[in-house]
Amino acid sequence: MAIPRSFYDDNPEDRRYADDMWAWLQLQAMDAWLLFVRTANLDASSGIVDAMLDDARCDRAIVAWAFWDQAGYFADKPEELARDSRVATILRNIERGFYRSSELELDRYELVHGAQDYLSALEKCGGKASFRLPRELCGPFEGRMARIPASYDAETEAGLAELFRMLDGYLPRSEAEYRDAQERGGNFWIRTVFALPKPPKNPLVTLSQLDDAQYVEAIFGSATAYRQVRKKAAQKSSGGDLALGKMEKLVLKVLLVATPLAIAAALIAHRIKMGAW
Repeated sequence: MAIPRSFYDDNPEDRRYADDMWAWLQLQAMDAWLLFVRTANLDASSGIVDAMLDDARCDRAIVAWAFWDQAGYFADKPEELARDSRVATILRNIERGFYRSSELELDRYELVHGAQDYLSALEKCGGKASFRLPRELCGPFEGRMARIPASYDAETEAGLAELFRMLDGYLPRSEAEYRDAQERGGNFWIRTVFALPKPPKNPLVTLSQLDDAQYVEAIFGSATAYRQVRKKAAQKSSGGDLALGKMEKLVLKVLLVATPLAIAAALIAHRIKMGAW
């Protein structure tokens, strides 16, 4: 299916790239929404994300991804939350009965950093966040893994390439492809050093007696343990930047010894040739 082409003020040199991307996405399965939004340039595609969140069909996995991206920031800032933030949009739409669909899988490790930021903010405000935590956005989201066609028709592929040249980002064709990219350079490093608890089958019911902080920790792990892991990772990274490897140390030693000898040899050669220092 061809991607729409629309323009500002009918100017063919001023295309509405984000609008055209969204027009195409609206006709795709929710899988495409999730695969798109996590790799999008959120500056160029912010309008698309906002449109997704204002669509009652939006799958909870997508909503949770957007919510935890900002929840920690707004948890202790009621005056900023009241403005037109995505968190405020999500909370408002939940009250309106949006986001009933929960069919897609979303790895909790994608949300863990945002959830832990929320826990830190909760400590700062004495456990009283600026909004009621929508526990349904804690997951876990254990639906199907997102997948779209490995390739579309030539016209659509060319249209997507043109859009992404302007919007940045890309469109992974499966959850597996997306996760492979994250393993190489994303936030998935945390999974090797921080184990998440195994949540109960129906946490909304089973964990209903917990307060918000306890509930989030039951899904996303202990805040104390997380901070320790992050501290160790920061120390390791800092030490790695400053510490010299064996080869670098050897090269440095050679330079420290060889440089003065080279200078001395040059001075002696000059003395022999010129008869003076």
